[in-house]
Parts: sequence; C-alpha cells; structure tokens
Amino acid sequence: MRLLLALCLGSLVFMTGCAAQEYDIVQPPEFRRHIGRDQDAIIRAGPVEYRMRAVEDRLVVRIFNRSNGALQLLGDGSSVTDPSGNSQLILSGTIPPGGFKKVVLPPTVYSPPPGASVYRGPELGGEPGLHEPLMDQPGFGAGRPAWEWPAGAEVQVMLTFQVDGNPPFS
Repeated sequence: MRLLLALCLGSLVFMTGCAAQEYDIVQPPEFRRHIGRDQDAIIRAGPVEYRMRAVEDRLVVRIFNRSNGALQLLGDGSSVTDPSGNSQLILSGTIPPGGFKKVVLPPTVYSPPPGASVYRGPELGGEPGLHEPLMDQPGFGAGRPAWEWPAGAEVQVMLTFQVDGNPPFS
C-alpha cells in the first residue's frame, strides 16, 4: 500500500526589521508545523527524513535516506504544483544510505533535464535555423525563479520514492 504524503505549504511573512518569508506545513494534519529560518523543521516518514528551513525567501528541503538501500526519487511520479496551479518539474535522483538530496522551492534558476532540447526557433521569434537558448526569457535567467511563490500562497508537493526495487511510495 502506498503511503501518500502530500504537503501543502503556505508561506508566511514575519516582520523583524525587514521582511523575510517563512513557511507553514498545513496538510496533512499530522505533519503541521512552522518552518522558520533559525532551525530545521524535521518530518520522518518511513525511510525518508525531511529537514526544512527558510533560507533567503526560499524553502530549502533536504531529503535524507534513512534506509539501508539506495533511495530513488522518482521524478515522473512526483509533482510540485505552484500557486498558479501549474505542475513543475521534479528531477529523478538516487540518494545513497545516509545521504541526502537538496530541493529548493522555488528554484532560483530553471534547469532543463539532461538531454532536453531547449531553444528558441522561428515559432518563438527566433531566426530560421538558429537555435538560441531560452535563458534570456522571463523565468529562465540566472538568479530568477522558474516560478514565483508570493507570501500567503500555497504550493502542493508530492514526492514518490522507491528503495531497492520495492514498491514505490509517496
């Protein structure tokens, strides 16, 4: 049976001299907690441990593998739904026993998956035969997020994993 862990994360702004974004987990109820800037909020779910912290107006999630086998993050079975309802890309990856993978939301720079064809051809206003990267487009530049997360808006996260060929869980 699959363990379903859908995190709805709502951001919260606190004023302490200057505005800095912090976060709250609001769903599921058993994982409700505040995610601040000073210490990790920790959630343990089976062989996965999430350590979360607000850093520079981003939610930084470190996903630790507490199992004795390789933990696969299955990108094609995972999703992040941004505040506009658009599903964002999650890249697959392997986390060795005792290791972790860091996920930053929203990401600061758009990174296409390896082997992806990202270009601006004539259909996007480019020259015929010229394949120019999209990095100059809004949301694709260095230091710019691929999507925005305004204060008070919710994001839904569902991550799917597999350990050593056992059935996947979310």
